[in-house]
Amino acid sequence: MTRCLGKRVAQRPAGLIDIKSILTPRDLIVPDDTNWYADVSAWPMMLNDTLSCCVEAGVGHSIQQRTAYAGNEIIIPDNTVKLVYAGASGWNPAQPGAGPGTFLSDMMKYWSKTGVPMPDGSINRISTYASVDHVSTAWIKTAIWKFGSVFIGLRLPLGAQDATFVFDVDPGTDLTIEQWRPGGWGEHLMLLVGYEQTALGPMFDAVTWGEQDRLTERFVLTYADEAYAVLDRDFMDARDVDPAGINWASLQTSMKALA
Repeated sequence: MTRCLGKRVAQRPAGLIDIKSILTPRDLIVPDDTNWYADVSAWPMMLNDTLSCCVEAGVGHSIQQRTAYAGNEIIIPDNTVKLVYAGASGWNPAQPGAGPGTFLSDMMKYWSKTGVPMPDGSINRISTYASVDHVSTAWIKTAIWKFGSVFIGLRLPLGAQDATFVFDVDPGTDLTIEQWRPGGWGEHLMLLVGYEQTALGPMFDAVTWGEQDRLTERFVLTYADEAYAVLDRDFMDARDVDPAGINWASLQTSMKALA
């Protein structure tokens, strides 16, 4: 299977909301296992085998997941992935190659302002987004549990090219060795949609390249360089409550207090 990457180097825009400003330390008390993928039918590739559009594919997978849990799963078509890739990254489809890739922060802004065209002609826009502490698995798990997923940016090593369904790094690995140097392969975006305890320790469930893989906690802490959570009504049911029990009105009140 051909696998393209596509996330550009992590940035931190001025005014970026931190998830810690919305939640409190008591929110760190979450279930040992969380599964926000069981209701999804299958994960399409979304062109990340030919284009450097991992960020846009992550957005497509997020919309698919959120609408599935809202009761009406919607799969973003490939032509829309191309359109969003061009809009968010400046990619010119007339130029050869996989394109320049996309800054994750630019994609979040594009999604909230311009939005993603949906098959029914509507526009999907997120209400807002927030950064998640990428060196704290406790906060990553909290964001997954509360908001359904986390966009995790990874500086993948060359050694990850050989990974099959499980991405791991041995304890004590010398990260100066070319095979395991962060970013040796390149920057990539995966969508975390769950986590659980396993024989190998804590694992995160990650969607990428049209499949669902696992990342060990060691791998995330070693190679992650940014993370975002999306706050949006796609994940809310008819009562405006998400699967974790968060009420939209109270969440909006918290967001307005930060404005």
